[in-house]
Amino acid sequence: MSRFPFKEVVNKVIKKYDPARSPNTIEVMIRRYNRMEEDFNRLLAEGKVSTTNPKYMTPDDIEQFFLEMMKKPSKDKKGMISIESVKKDLIDLDKLCKFEENNCVEVFKAKCPVLTKNNKRGRLPVFNKDEISILSEAANLVYPDRPDLLRSYAMLALYFGGGLRTVELRNAEADKITITDEGAIIHLDIVKGIDSYGEPRDAVILPMFIPVLKRYLEWRENYLKDSRRSCKYVFFGLRSFDMLADNTIRKHRLLASEDCGVKYDGRKCRRSYGQYLKDHRLEIESVSRLMGHCSTKTTEEYYARIPQDMAVQNAFNILN
Repeated sequence: MSRFPFKEVVNKVIKKYDPARSPNTIEVMIRRYNRMEEDFNRLLAEGKVSTTNPKYMTPDDIEQFFLEMMKKPSKDKKGMISIESVKKDLIDLDKLCKFEENNCVEVFKAKCPVLTKNNKRGRLPVFNKDEISILSEAANLVYPDRPDLLRSYAMLALYFGGGLRTVELRNAEADKITITDEGAIIHLDIVKGIDSYGEPRDAVILPMFIPVLKRYLEWRENYLKDSRRSCKYVFFGLRSFDMLADNTIRKHRLLASEDCGVKYDGRKCRRSYGQYLKDHRLEIESVSRLMGHCSTKTTEEYYARIPQDMAVQNAFNILN
């Protein structure tokens, strides 16, 4: 084993998974493993774990890693990292250890009640009518003289306006957007879960965001022409002309959020997209299909449920 046993096992696992996973999934795995390696090296230096070698890690080592991760601040620095995020770390860490025929993660999880408890998630908030009005008005007031802000609101047009996930937004291609008098759609070839449950889909873009998207696409075309460059992605690095990094996208979300005064993230945008479609009486099967869900169960449980007042009014309409 080399001086860097963790990295060596990671390379073996990635080599095995690479042919069967999408490039985006592999990229996320590598990023997570790099962060884990830093954490384990630090814990070893502090004497909190016995090794950084997945082959020889013990349940006690995994417990120390778990406890340290639960102390970490969240990305927005406003709270601690979520248990769901740590669970994802443990899933990938389990891959490494089991690759070396070590069940230490599984043993630790069996002894940790917080990980075996089946916590039912509640419905998380969506944009209210006032927030939707603010977002759409702000998006339609920005013009190409403020290119960074224009890009930020164009991303919002696909995040909230199209219900895209971050991996889908990063991989979205400009020539897959179709805008007609009837409306706008974007075809997505690369979607979340493409290597398992996901499949390419078309997403309808909410009408309120079509104007800002059109202005951005015009600016984008002119920028590429002036730069004598080409790029297939809707959003790209202005210097690299390649796919944007997640961190750059987060900065653009923050820029638009600070400009209009409405805080949001990609997940809230996606939830709001599904609920908006349902509120406007689109049947749940269509909402589920547009969002790329395998079934309507996920759509109904977490993304799009008929509001109480609409259910009451529908009942009145039918009964009377």
